Amino acid sequence: MDDFMKLRRLTEEKVQGIVLTAQQKQRLEEELSVVKQTDTAGIFLQYADAMSVLKGYGAVCNGIMHCSYLCYILGLTKVNPLDYKLPFERYYNSERNALPYFPLVVKKEDKEAVLSALREHFDEEFLQSYAFSLDVAKIGEYRLFTEAEIYQKTLRHFGAHNFEDDEGHFGIKAAEAIFAETDGKFVYQEQFYTLCNRLLDVDNTTADLWRKSMSKRRKSECAPIRERFENVLGKAGVQLFDYLYDRTIYAVCKGYVIGLLFLEITR
Repeated sequence: MDDFMKLRRLTEEKVQGIVLTAQQKQRLEEELSVVKQTDTAGIFLQYADAMSVLKGYGAVCNGIMHCSYLCYILGLTKVNPLDYKLPFERYYNSERNALPYFPLVVKKEDKEAVLSALREHFDEEFLQSYAFSLDVAKIGEYRLFTEAEIYQKTLRHFGAHNFEDDEGHFGIKAAEAIFAETDGKFVYQEQFYTLCNRLLDVDNTTADLWRKSMSKRRKSECAPIRERFENVLGKAGVQLFDYLYDRTIYAVCKGYVIGLLFLEITR
């Protein structure tokens, strides 16, 4: 049996006895499709295998991994991304030229034991790569946080001054609705994905590429993006693009902030 079929069988075992909604089934299939396309089923199986051991140390996965419903089903995270409208593509997609990220958090006293256990599953090259991180933290209880709690944590952790001069009014009601949860300001990277979906009919994989180009100020790559905004939304679209271009560098991953509500990173 190949790795993908093993992964599919594992997910089927995990959801056995659970009645998934149509939305949950669709999301799981969409994520599995990306995993199959990118031939990364083996790495997800390794993550699941490693976590079955590391949970004995109270280790948890964190950050953008919260954007994956597959990781939630596998028990790698305790956050259902559908509760917070977190797009899988922020975590991983078919255009990523890297392994899926494996961010771990452990208690300080368990760090060395966890590293030793990890070496049973991964080589040193992986543990030193950008695909892996290990933070030390105090780990709290998981619960469903409100949007207001997430927003307030964002402002405290990243600095309210990063967003205080935002206006968020462009004569585009749909855009204003997307920014409504953050007082009309562009705060979360995930808001950019939603905006691209609803206003420009652009999928999340493309939106992820656009976000990277805009946050890294790659002008040659951003020119056709700006043109798309103008072609679809007119002059208001140009104003919206310019606003997003200026603010993308400050936008934060909502999935990461949700992790901060559970963890006090002391790295």
